[in-house]
Amino acid sequence: MKLDQSLVNENDMHHRRPEILNKIIAEVKTKAVEGKTVRAVFDLDSTLFDVSPRITQILREFSTHPQYSLSHPEESAILAGLTPHPQDYGVKRTLDRYGFPWRDMEFIKTLVDFWKLKFFSNDYLLYDKPYEGAAEFVSDLKNAGAEIYYLTGRDVPRMLKGTIASLRKFGFPLTPSEDNLFLKPHTGIGDVEFKKNHFQSFHQEEILFFENEPANILTVLENFPLVKIIFVDTVHSGSGELPPEHIIKISGWIS
Repeated sequence: MKLDQSLVNENDMHHRRPEILNKIIAEVKTKAVEGKTVRAVFDLDSTLFDVSPRITQILREFSTHPQYSLSHPEESAILAGLTPHPQDYGVKRTLDRYGFPWRDMEFIKTLVDFWKLKFFSNDYLLYDKPYEGAAEFVSDLKNAGAEIYYLTGRDVPRMLKGTIASLRKFGFPLTPSEDNLFLKPHTGIGDVEFKKNHFQSFHQEEILFFENEPANILTVLENFPLVKIIFVDTVHSGSGELPPEHIIKISGWIS
């Protein structure tokens, strides 16, 4: 008898996931049978998506700048040879891995400004890669009966179009009108403030919150203690305290 390949793939993914994620799916199914809706809220950068390919692409492009490739050949050669690394966060952590010489601060400022302009833009979001198993988990959670929401510190003016394209490209569930996707309306809002304000409108539902940044987790924990938080321990800014030990923690979407 010929096996249904989709069932084979589904079973394989089930066995490769951290057991806590399979347990969450089972709990959502049970609640759906009971007529209860679970709202699952996902951050994007470094939670569902590895952004290191985006970082690498931008810095490589800077290495070809005609002015700086001549005036700073050593630095440009390092930039040209970068490869994505899942633990990269921003410019400094990436370049420190390569022994980058932090000599000319005017050059560094120009480099960082170039990176910021490109990193926070629609055009470069498609360089991101979903963490293995992330899209499958979100889809399985939706199929189990959860309502899927994306709550990201990206902003509408610079990143909405690219975010929608990226989510659709990699198979993350979006509603036809994208009304389950929330970005900051403008750049002047801090991530912690933005996410806290959104959770105030979620209070009536049972909520799962998947997030990599400790500051956001601690704010939600303090203000919304009934939210079930899953700390996605991939890479983060390193600022502030880590979430307490009792918070569920995963290091990825597959074991």
